[in-house]
Amino acid sequence: MIRSLIFIVLSSLTLGHRIGQPVPTAAEILKKVADNYSKAQRLLIRGTYTFEGPGDGVESSRFLFVLGLPDRFRMEGVPRAFGFEGEFSERWAWVADGEATWTYEPGPNTYNRIVRSSPRGSVGTYVGGYPHLEEPEQFVASLRMSVPGWFPGVLDPHRLTTINRIESLFIKEWQVECFVVQSDTQGFSTKSEGTTRETLWIDKRRLVVWRRDGMMWVNNGLQEHLRVEVTTVELDGSLPKGMFKFRPPKGSKQVPIP
Repeated sequence: MIRSLIFIVLSSLTLGHRIGQPVPTAAEILKKVADNYSKAQRLLIRGTYTFEGPGDGVESSRFLFVLGLPDRFRMEGVPRAFGFEGEFSERWAWVADGEATWTYEPGPNTYNRIVRSSPRGSVGTYVGGYPHLEEPEQFVASLRMSVPGWFPGVLDPHRLTTINRIESLFIKEWQVECFVVQSDTQGFSTKSEGTTRETLWIDKRRLVVWRRDGMMWVNNGLQEHLRVEVTTVELDGSLPKGMFKFRPPKGSKQVPIP
């Protein structure tokens, strides 16, 4: 589902890379990016997520993902219907403002208000599993710590990870030079079922990931494809005013929590 896209992780610290210094390895680059992101106190990322599987059509969504430690977040998705290439539908949203968590569903045009059960300002600790929205600090901690999984090769030394090439992307009309890092699980080259290849376009200057392409071999030599294209990344910068405030859409109705 589109909400599973939550997990794109990026950073904005600079890699100390000058003429005469050794070029970092792919694993060093990925570790640096993952470490920087996991230490971030504030994060804003916008982009597009697209998934395509054999016979399943295309699932596509624009998204906004914002974290403000310790207990605030905003996630929005504007999905297209599964297998439909038409216009984007209306957005869903989850917003935690420090006092409550709001969830909005565009279909019925309804929203819930979930009052937090923990003290305001509590700092979460990642303990695994799926946290409850009544504890927004735990939800934020879970989102923040899920990030390294989006950098294949960082945590799994058995993956074959290399700098494939240097390539430029155009991000909002700016040309950005990127390391293209490729990471394969063992058996990918022989099309073994369940094996994956992940390719990341990492900004050489800022060390943020602008694009992620993922492939997985499924049955009968077919593939599933995932692409995430990022248009905005802000790490530990100032966030737009009102980012963690929920404003009920026009005509929407608050309903009891199921």
